[in-house]
Amino acid sequence: MTRTVASIAIAVVAGLAILLILSAIHLIPQLRNPFAQTTTVSSQPAILKSITQLSRYEAASGEFQVVVDVTKHDGFLPSFLAGSDTLFIGQGTVIAYVNFAHLKGSAITVSPGKAVTIRLPDAQLEPAVLNVSQSYVYAEQQGLLDRVGNFFSGNPNSQQQVYIQAQKKIQTAAAASALVKDAQANTKAMLGSMLASLGFQHVTVTFDLEHALASRLLAVTSWSISAAAEKSGLSQHTLRWYERIGLIGPVEKTAEGRRRYSVHDLEWLSLITKLRDTGMPVKDMQKYAELVRSGGGQAERIQVLQRHREEVRRAIRAQRECLKLLDDKIDLYSRHLCDLSEQQEGHDA
Repeated sequence: MTRTVASIAIAVVAGLAILLILSAIHLIPQLRNPFAQTTTVSSQPAILKSITQLSRYEAASGEFQVVVDVTKHDGFLPSFLAGSDTLFIGQGTVIAYVNFAHLKGSAITVSPGKAVTIRLPDAQLEPAVLNVSQSYVYAEQQGLLDRVGNFFSGNPNSQQQVYIQAQKKIQTAAAASALVKDAQANTKAMLGSMLASLGFQHVTVTFDLEHALASRLLAVTSWSISAAAEKSGLSQHTLRWYERIGLIGPVEKTAEGRRRYSVHDLEWLSLITKLRDTGMPVKDMQKYAELVRSGGGQAERIQVLQRHREEVRRAIRAQRECLKLLDDKIDLYSRHLCDLSEQQEGHDA
């Protein structure tokens, strides 16, 4: 009788062990682990400990998807006994922003002619944020020992590593994308629209890296005010006056505040010099310059130039009449001198 009871007990224990092993390797439906720990969370309401003041403009965001394949090997054991291979699909978001905290003082320059120049730090990327609800394990393979061990430990496979790797890959992809460039373009457009609504007609927005590159290029392809005066045939006083009344500008300046005239500036100076030489009133020149800076007003520009062309033609006709009068007078006096010379020769003979 005792031997029979022992045999039954051994058979029951063996059967339970076989069931547990088969359940662990997914050959039969999984059984709830009777030895697993049960955790009950009782928490109090969250407490706000601090608030951080942010002074930034979130100018662009990108959605990224990556595939992460993490393989673990345990020494010399074959993969069907020990180790794992996890294929993870991760989806996350990266935000590009521009810090406006230092948008004051020398970062904003207002020039005559309703012009403003703003210098900003380069756009930055926020750390990638993984979207847990849309990220998932696509496929996973584990060795027999790992499955059995995880079953008895009551601790499912930790997927922290694949989440970390997915986040890193998304951050790298965002850095290599056009996200920062788009953020800076969006910031320029936003500030340009906002300042235009405030009455500014010429808005220039530069970022630190652009400003540094532009400064180097400016030193090579631009001229100081003295060199510009020499090339244009105008005095430095006239150049400053033109800028003050809005006929040119705003002229680029170095970090020390010195004017640097570009090829475009010199070409524009040549044009307005010709307009002034042909008698265009300063008021009309200012209107034409304002229309050009606004980028529109094509029809109005044509009207201004057509009116001036008629004035120039009228002036040319008047000058031609004056020229004809001068030619006639010169011919008259020349004939008179010739007659006097002939009469003198006759008396001498």
